[in-house]
Amino acid sequence: MLYDSFGSGVGMRGDWTVQTEDGAHAVNADIDSGLLGAKLSIAWDGERLLSSQLFVLLGDIGSFQHQGHSFQLNIHGFGLMGALVLLMDGAEIPPRGAAAAVERHAAPAQIQFVREVGVLESEEVVGTEDYPLDNRFGDETFTSVHQVSRESTNELSIDTTTQVTGTAGLTLFSAIKAEIEAQVSQQTGLKIGETVTESQTLTFSVGPKSSVIYQVVWKRRVRSGERLYLSGGNQMTVPYRISYGLTYEVRTQEQTHNT
Repeated sequence: MLYDSFGSGVGMRGDWTVQTEDGAHAVNADIDSGLLGAKLSIAWDGERLLSSQLFVLLGDIGSFQHQGHSFQLNIHGFGLMGALVLLMDGAEIPPRGAAAAVERHAAPAQIQFVREVGVLESEEVVGTEDYPLDNRFGDETFTSVHQVSRESTNELSIDTTTQVTGTAGLTLFSAIKAEIEAQVSQQTGLKIGETVTESQTLTFSVGPKSSVIYQVVWKRRVRSGERLYLSGGNQMTVPYRISYGLTYEVRTQEQTHNT
């Protein structure tokens, strides 16, 4: 729903009633759009639960975990002309005023995170670029300026293939994925699926009568480990791998030539 937000431009709002084990709860989402972007606020029974900055009003705009359930907020349509849609454990919640009961057919919705083990932090190379400078016949230092740029997408992969099957398994997979994505966003400030760009202007130089190869090595961070969950009284171990961010390193290799 589109509305005027006094002093803040234009925004949209969504209102839902969700049914959990302890009763019905009111969920409200507000998007306040201004000249510098949009701000999303989500409230649970009138208390703010989530606040974040939005740069693109399209598709999945937020997810969170609460009372053992996974929630995802989407925009169906384009920007402020679309509609806010809330999903609970993968099932769409009708807007307030419609039937609000959520079908409890999927036991996997009742997942509980226990602990994380075997966490490893590392880097991986995602690309290299070579810039050879040949000044063998020069009598002065030669300098070259290069604009380097690269994009990388934050990615999450999880392995539940040996532990989930059927429709219930797919619901469980979605709930676990949403839970990990929410944790990653909270811990790193990054969002899974987000594309990051790194651009720099680099100056390379080589002395007289010399040649050298400058190599720009692009890297991103990797976090891997196992997350332990309880679902229906059974323990599950879910290996995961997250690749995120983008950095670069410049290496040099002196060239030797036979005379």
